[in-house]
Amino acid sequence: MPGVGGGLLLVLADEAPGQLDEMERWYEDDHLYERSAIEGFLYSRRYTSLRGTPRSLTLYEIDGPEVVHGDGYAKAWERENAIAARRKEAGDPIPQRMTNVVRNEYALISATGRHPGEAGAFIWMVREDVPDDLEAALTRWYDEEHLPLITALPTVRGVRRYRATVGTPRYLTVYDLATAGTVESDAWKRAFATAGAGVLAQRSEVIENLGQFFKYVDHADAVREMATRD
Repeated sequence: MPGVGGGLLLVLADEAPGQLDEMERWYEDDHLYERSAIEGFLYSRRYTSLRGTPRSLTLYEIDGPEVVHGDGYAKAWERENAIAARRKEAGDPIPQRMTNVVRNEYALISATGRHPGEAGAFIWMVREDVPDDLEAALTRWYDEEHLPLITALPTVRGVRRYRATVGTPRYLTVYDLATAGTVESDAWKRAFATAGAGVLAQRSEVIENLGQFFKYVDHADAVREMATRD
């Protein structure tokens, strides 16, 4: 089973006009392997959004949020910039691949469920924020009411909660699901409508996505792949 790191890097994006094939090629052939090979990256996984935007959902499981401020991550950017510079000099500049980009860094709050580190065939993501005076109430709602119910559902593999260290909204919850239909079930809906769920009506921002899994790259495989390119 994959590990659960102490941090997460999330990138959401749409393809730039006319650049869908190029964005997919870059992610599938280059970027996921390059990022996943960095020390402190456990694995990377991609999803296509079935509900909500942007369309491309990418989660990078990392040891902790400090990983994306370390030497390995900086060198990866240097490598990408050098490739871009060489292509520009050769008269073949890299096109803008993505638009509507959201990039957030997170620290793990909790991981629970049957298999909290296992990538689901689908994910339900909730990005949310509340006024400062409701933060404690939101945490109690998750811990005491919502999570016990939601993790009891057989098609929920695990649930992880994060707090943003870079980017907004402040909170992210990732539900790993076996089926997309889970979010339409009565049991799922009841878990969001408990006695203490009145706090949800007061959340200042809630953004939801349902995504379908289609790519996974772990650290060891990425290191081997990148070694063939040097």
